Amino acid sequence: MRLFPWFLMVAVGCAADPVTSPGATGASAAAVEHIDGWDDVALDIYFIPGGATAEDRLAAEVAAAQRSIRVAMYNVTSERLGDALLDAQRRGVEVELLWDAKQMAKDYNTLDDELVAAGLNVVAVTNARSDYATVHDKLAVIDGEIVTMGSANWGDSALHHNDESLLVFRAPALGAVVDAQLDEIRAQVKVRRTGDVAGPVQLHFSPEDRLDRVIAQRIDAATERVYVAVFSLRLRSLIDALIRAHRRGVAVFVVTDAKQAAGTGEDERLRAAGIPVVTALNATSEFTAMHHKFAVVDDAVVVGAYNWTSTATFDNDEDLAVIDDAEVAAAYAGEVGRVWRRYGGAPALPLPAVELAVAARCDGTRWGDRLVVVGDAPELGAWDPQRGVALDGAAWPRWTGAVTLPAGARVRYKLVILRADGEVVWERGDDRELVLPTDPGLDAVAGGEDAFRW
Repeated sequence: MRLFPWFLMVAVGCAADPVTSPGATGASAAAVEHIDGWDDVALDIYFIPGGATAEDRLAAEVAAAQRSIRVAMYNVTSERLGDALLDAQRRGVEVELLWDAKQMAKDYNTLDDELVAAGLNVVAVTNARSDYATVHDKLAVIDGEIVTMGSANWGDSALHHNDESLLVFRAPALGAVVDAQLDEIRAQVKVRRTGDVAGPVQLHFSPEDRLDRVIAQRIDAATERVYVAVFSLRLRSLIDALIRAHRRGVAVFVVTDAKQAAGTGEDERLRAAGIPVVTALNATSEFTAMHHKFAVVDDAVVVGAYNWTSTATFDNDEDLAVIDDAEVAAAYAGEVGRVWRRYGGAPALPLPAVELAVAARCDGTRWGDRLVVVGDAPELGAWDPQRGVALDGAAWPRWTGAVTLPAGARVRYKLVILRADGEVVWERGDDRELVLPTDPGLDAVAGGEDAFRW
């Protein structure tokens, strides 16, 4: 286990009014991982749920477009993003929205009718390879260099409540690849890829590139770990690859959506082979899901719109990025850890540990009082102040302490005063949120100083 110090500085002016409902206020920002150090490529990764940040980023990129916006999307239900596309077109940006025709035909989908009536350039694309085939991509290319992809459709559940990821690249070479792929989607004439682009990111598309084989080759070459978070696991060949990896000593952990797992026995095959599996029920609403579609394979990530199913492999229009980068792999491993903990996975996912060093300033305590950090993680007491991390007040009014958490963990927390007379005083305001670092080889990160809210 590697320990990386991460310093959290919290300035606290403790006016002591009790707050009795922890973890219940406000919406936190989606976790963001910024990846740099690549030639001609920058990447931001947004992990959802966690507030409006992912949708904010998409809206900002659309608003900043100067020349062109091309989108291929299974479904769009975000009025905000639909209106943003319409606004861009009205100011002279060339906009094209390729939308799965079968989704547009659903009675509950009305935004498409509104946008078409308003004049947006919407192209209904029919994938006729089978009765179940769809345009399942979640792709956009803006001004030829901003590429967005991932598991999230442009809708409220996907961008706010599901378990999802959104990748935003600034990469002209990838933009050219996506632009060509959108031409193929529009025409429904697909061409097998002919070679790699320079850099750590390679894009593959379905059905022409046999995404199952791309993933299976990676799993069969794995030597250390394969962590999977995929909405629908139905493709026997990839389940077989996971079992082979497990049998040769690779650490294999799998998370899949509970509703999807109810219709297949592949998760049971994995369990029978000795692989830990979590069937995750995202019960935020009847429409929410554990909708991730990625795997961490050693120090690489395969991620995109692609479910591990026969239809996705042979019929759908799908996209998949293969990213060979240890920092990206660490970020996605941290996200597997988050969903693993959220949905009760056992045994614990093997992740590097991060030592969180806490420093707070609070002069509102009295003799015998204690100051504790309490949060949603078990290590922070699971919102039970009596099991929170006690800080040392020897340098009062400065309090210090430390707690070890898994790398990449997203935690919500608050500071709480435990009075000597038994009174419990919660700080007011929204829950604080912290994303623990995942950068390989990280030695130290100094946090900022938060103003205490009353």
